[in-house]
Amino acid sequence: MAMTDGAPRPVPPVTSTPPALPPPGGPETLTGGDWPAQAADTIVNVVDQVKAKTVAPATQVARGAVYGLLAAVLAGTILVLVYLALVRAMTEFYEWALPWGGVWLTYLTLGLICLIAGVAVFRKRYVLAPSTR
Repeated sequence: MAMTDGAPRPVPPVTSTPPALPPPGGPETLTGGDWPAQAADTIVNVVDQVKAKTVAPATQVARGAVYGLLAAVLAGTILVLVYLALVRAMTEFYEWALPWGGVWLTYLTLGLICLIAGVAVFRKRYVLAPSTR
């Protein structure tokens, strides 16, 4: 018996019978109903969610890497072939147009073009700050 403010508190009566359970074989019990199918559906849903969050992004990243690498290799190959065709065309033109022309003039022309482009890019690499002396 518990005491609050000096007065005894009534104790609830004890029931001798537990609450009624649902009958066996009903959907609420573990022995009946469709719980195996529900458990399988839950597992399938969890696996699908994990797959959607991990496998799909990883597949996209792998595809991007493969296609990017393929594009880089193709671009490099095309660049080399275009450069070779340019050297060949310039050599043929110089030998046709100038009696003293040849491959050395092609190399000189392309070397000067690359030198001028390199100097232009080199000058834009950074802006010099004014000196504070």
